[in-house]
Amino acid sequence: MVSIKTLAVDSRYDYIQLAHVLEHVACPRELMKNVSTHLIEGGYVYLEVPLEVDPRTFVRDVKAGVVTLGVHEHINKYTEHSLSKLVEAVGLHVIDVRSDLVDFVWAKLTVIRLMGRK
Repeated sequence: MVSIKTLAVDSRYDYIQLAHVLEHVACPRELMKNVSTHLIEGGYVYLEVPLEVDPRTFVRDVKAGVVTLGVHEHINKYTEHSLSKLVEAVGLHVIDVRSDLVDFVWAKLTVIRLMGRK
């Protein structure tokens, strides 16, 4: 396992995984741009983030000011749509995106899983 911060400028990979990272970073688009530069052409990126909002009511909830930070260190919240748009914004293609209930033993959480390709 290699940290994005320690990658050499010219290092390239065929697979990069960010699991439970994007909800914590101040500039997720910048991080994804960096990830994209380290993928080989045709390389894959796997993203996993918690689903902490109801995608059916998200826009209404934001406008009403009722979206709250349930977990204080999660500064970003995603839906399948917003995670897909983030990936597309840095020139990657979404292969699949889905939400699944996962038993982490300490909690059962719904997570969004996305597979993308350069």
